[in-house]
Amino acid sequence: MKKSLILFFVAIIVTVFSYYNWSKQQSTNSDTISMDVNKYKNPVYVPDGASVINIADPTVIKYNGEYYLYGTSDIPGFNVFKSRDLVNWEYKGVAYLGPPANGIFEGVWNLDWFWAPAIYYDNGKFYMYYSAGDPSKGAESRNIGVAISDNPLGPFKDYEKNPIITDVNSIDGFVFKDEDGEKYFYYNQVGAGFNGIAVRHMKDMFSFDTEETRVISISEPWEGVINEGPVVLKRNGKYYLMFSGGDYADKTYAVGYATADRPMSDLGMADNVTWKKYDKNPIIKTTDKVISPGHHDLVLAPNNLAYYIIYHTKRYEEIGPQRQIAIDRLFFNYDKLFTFAPTSTEMPYPEKPDFQDWFDGDESYANENWRIVKGEFRVKNDELVSKSEEGFILNKKSYGNNYIYEVNMKVNEFKENSTAGFVASYIDANNYIKFYLKPSENNFVLEIIEGGNRKIIKSKISKYFNLKAYHQYILKKNGKRIEIYVDNIKYFEDECQLDNGSFGLCSKDIETAFDGIAFTSSFEDNFEADTGIFNGMQRQNGELILNKDYKAIFGDKIKNYEFGFDFKFENLGGHSFYSSYEDEENNVKVSIEGKKLKIEKLLNGKKEVKKYQINNLSYGDFNPTEYNSFRVVKYNDIFIYYINGNEIAIDRADLQESCVGFINQDSKILIDNVYLFGLNY
Repeated sequence: MKKSLILFFVAIIVTVFSYYNWSKQQSTNSDTISMDVNKYKNPVYVPDGASVINIADPTVIKYNGEYYLYGTSDIPGFNVFKSRDLVNWEYKGVAYLGPPANGIFEGVWNLDWFWAPAIYYDNGKFYMYYSAGDPSKGAESRNIGVAISDNPLGPFKDYEKNPIITDVNSIDGFVFKDEDGEKYFYYNQVGAGFNGIAVRHMKDMFSFDTEETRVISISEPWEGVINEGPVVLKRNGKYYLMFSGGDYADKTYAVGYATADRPMSDLGMADNVTWKKYDKNPIIKTTDKVISPGHHDLVLAPNNLAYYIIYHTKRYEEIGPQRQIAIDRLFFNYDKLFTFAPTSTEMPYPEKPDFQDWFDGDESYANENWRIVKGEFRVKNDELVSKSEEGFILNKKSYGNNYIYEVNMKVNEFKENSTAGFVASYIDANNYIKFYLKPSENNFVLEIIEGGNRKIIKSKISKYFNLKAYHQYILKKNGKRIEIYVDNIKYFEDECQLDNGSFGLCSKDIETAFDGIAFTSSFEDNFEADTGIFNGMQRQNGELILNKDYKAIFGDKIKNYEFGFDFKFENLGGHSFYSSYEDEENNVKVSIEGKKLKIEKLLNGKKEVKKYQINNLSYGDFNPTEYNSFRVVKYNDIFIYYINGNEIAIDRADLQESCVGFINQDSKILIDNVYLFGLNY
């Protein structure tokens, strides 16, 4: 990947977003530049089997590398749809039917109003939280229940002690798991003197050990009479609560967000200080082409790096319930959320990993991308299964030093010394990273082998951990720093000097099943820890300080990529970055000079300079003494440059695999949240 950082201008280019029109005529260019990639256009087509009808309040889960979508419709329950790319959906039937469908009415709380499912997977079980009530008893009867299944396709069966939330007129539940594994349940309540979003701490998947605590309530004109559809995410220690307001049936429906430094306070319903709404809400609203966007969910793209919003829009302008599904990418402009949603023009598909395998088939061998080193691996029932005394399989391709590697794995029968896991940065038998489960010792184990020297670190597995259920394992390697996550909880962080290498799967005396393997070339650095990439530079308070006369070229060489970062000038001067760097004779350097973006292309030693204005921005302002976001998308010979989400320039440069970099001439710059990932569509 080419790395070229504009020193002063820490801009990160996100490859999929500003592509809201890959083929549009740029005011900054004399010709039309089009990127030849797979594209989709909202609304995405979601068939329901019998007909194409109303789908609203979408919720999506990624499980073993595939996506499952549920939403409100016109049945007393919820349909389910399946996709591998978030664009093309297949109807898979009815996941849940309420009592009315079974002819049961007496003493039943959930007779109608089957709304807003929220899907959550935990330790082998799928939990569907949904809203329902009894129309004969009025809106006050709306409560939240939960149904459980062993399969994302269902059937989901009601928890015997439903409803679990009985606050007056409560709807739209959402489960958020924090980095420490603690879970919180957010929901909307309208009644009992409160109209807004509340939260409770979850004791388990069915009950709570705190009373309701206020999160937000209606305070702005655009919100109308309701705050609903809460969704929570966390980034760099900050919590983001996204929510919808206005009337879903007309043009007032929109999405805003609030932030906090903790998921829940101890102030109960008196809390009006923990969460602060963004002062430029809403961030998603009706346009001249898209009506009533809102009530969304968030999910990572197949590359495990880019966030996507899955939301509904109105199908018709007339007031009514007809809605349909749309998707758009969510960005971070430093600590603010940003999106081009709702879009109505062609967009690039959500970003794919460099390599992905779902092991489709039955009674066959792993495909040609794999090399079996030891033992036997067979594809069975759409899983890769190993039962060997010792099994080891490697991907045939070697990759770079920075990546994110996803493995989904479960184990069945095991012996005293059984192990199951994966390897990465595999160079040879004396140089690799290995992670595995050792069930007999109840341990997760990380081994780092460098030059034949072995380092072993262990971490206890919870007694509640179901080995026979699928769990997601993520290995992130950024420079010398490695982190391993199990079901989104960090278990290991350490250092390793290995460069390049392949990845694979391994087992010993154990029946193991693997699924949903994904590998993406990527680099991330928020400067909380040392990745070894920016040696000699000062890190302070989670920022990188670039002093004058500094130059750094970094990142694995990649042909197509997205590169971004946040930046702030402490004093004005010469600031540049390399958006692409092959060598001293072939590179692209970008600089910020006042309100101009300067692009210097050096191809075979020949220089060409172009300048573009940074003004009349549609999204946010540009103040170099405050944090701004820069991103650049490189696809083949096309470069697209963004500042704070605004497309500033599109240019061409015939550069192949390259790195990126920073250059600082005579000023002091603060850099944060640097990222780079390979682009695959």
